[in-house]
Amino acid sequence: HRMLASLDQACGGSAQLVRLVGEAGIGKSRLVKEFVARVGDEDRFRNVAVRQAACSPLGEQSFGALDAVVRSAAGMMQNENGDEIRGKLAALLTDLGLQGEEAKRLMPLLYHVLGLGDPDATLQHVEPEQLRRQILYAVRTIIERRLALSPLLIVVEDLHWADAASLEALRFVMDRLERTRLMLLVTHRPAPDNDQLDSNRVSHTALRLSPLNNDDGRSLLAALFGESWVNSAGGLLGQILDRSGGNPLFLEEIVRGLIDRGVLMREGQRWRTVAGEVAT
Repeated sequence: HRMLASLDQACGGSAQLVRLVGEAGIGKSRLVKEFVARVGDEDRFRNVAVRQAACSPLGEQSFGALDAVVRSAAGMMQNENGDEIRGKLAALLTDLGLQGEEAKRLMPLLYHVLGLGDPDATLQHVEPEQLRRQILYAVRTIIERRLALSPLLIVVEDLHWADAASLEALRFVMDRLERTRLMLLVTHRPAPDNDQLDSNRVSHTALRLSPLNNDDGRSLLAALFGESWVNSAGGLLGQILDRSGGNPLFLEEIVRGLIDRGVLMREGQRWRTVAGEVAT
């Protein structure tokens, strides 16, 4: 498994960037879920801290993807109020050994990343360019402190929706932490400008998920419904495979539709086709 091999290298002190590329519904999220579960199960990765974020199709605010990573690190829930978030942020900094003046300097910058405004008016006279640089260094500081405690796996899904500020910050961190126990795993759809994160300093792996061919699709259906059903499905099997276009998610949706309409029925341990075609 290429992703496990990359994490092994990261744990050895050589930072890794892994990009999982594929069309919508091709199985990127499922692969990430399986990978994270495997990391949790394997003894050699028991000390790896995992932080997960997903970018939103609704358009990210500035630093939106980083916001999600910080919330994951601090164990924040979606519906918490400002005071609860500030408490968890303070606890996170304490856990990372960041206290006193350093914590006081970082807090307003992290409030800004989290979209909490500037409650103490600490940043009101800071120029935008200076603020941008300070945030980059704040993010780097937090990740460095986390890496001093254990290896770190950061997962960012749907990077094609990420905001420019988050992309810049992730690139900044990867460029400066190439000799650390860090792995950044991102997923995105194919696009011409997918290389914003690519760095000359960090080992980079791109894994492209291809559509299923008919044999793969047949194997997936056999795993779900048994070899005997696949062998007896005849023309229906071909229709399902054609309609799915090699996309595993579409394949499952088509089959679910057939079950809902009573075309596919379970009898004891086996499945059988009652009648009908795949609706167009």
